[in-house]
Amino acid sequence: MENSLNGKDLEAKVSYGFVFDGYIGDFFKLRKYVEEEVKNSRVVFSQFGKNAYFLVNWNDLSPEKQLRIKKEKEKKKA
Repeated sequence: MENSLNGKDLEAKVSYGFVFDGYIGDFFKLRKYVEEEVKNSRVVFSQFGKNAYFLVNWNDLSPEKQLRIKKEKEKKKA
């Protein structure tokens, strides 16, 4: 996919995420690298834990869950 994109295609604003399974030291190294080297994006959420993490598309969430998340975001802005 990356090889078929160029120029303005690579400037499209998107959301993206990665889920890794590995060592905590690698987590810290990767987070530091992203924060220092990836200047046109921002880390929205960074967390590690013993339980598995999953990425969920916004449209896969129930309307109730979407509303709850929107309310939490508004609280943080205030």
